Amino acid sequence: MYAHLRVQHYGMGHYIILSICYSFFSGQSCGVTYTTPTGTLTSENYPAFYPINSDCSNIISVQDARAIQIKFNTFDTEDRYDFLYYGIGTNPSANLALGSFDGSVVPDDFEIPAGTVWFLFQSDDSVIKQGFSLTWTAVLGEGRPVCVLNILV
Repeated sequence: MYAHLRVQHYGMGHYIILSICYSFFSGQSCGVTYTTPTGTLTSENYPAFYPINSDCSNIISVQDARAIQIKFNTFDTEDRYDFLYYGIGTNPSANLALGSFDGSVVPDDFEIPAGTVWFLFQSDDSVIKQGFSLTWTAVLGEGRPVCVLNILV
């Protein structure tokens, strides 16, 4: 959970708006479309090892979002053989990926410039590891994170 505080001027006075944001744990299923403004996506079986020959895709599609911010919590896959691909839209395919990750270095935070994105995790038939956990946050058109509760104080 995190909070965002901003002060705005409305007519004769100033108001403080406290926005409370939190992540929904989104599970470890494949073939799911998530529509929540924030959430956590993990590899199959996480935090246990992912299975061999994994081919698991998920879509994040948040209405009215202009972008999706991605923050990796953990990342550990077989270097050069097991990959997490990502792209824009609803058609997960390694051939259409904007990028991919593999190995044991936790990727830097980044933003995908779309409100609908996909993730595809593929592993080979040998070494298995813990996999990954990432958190997403949707960004509204005016560039602020989507929050699920705004309090006017």
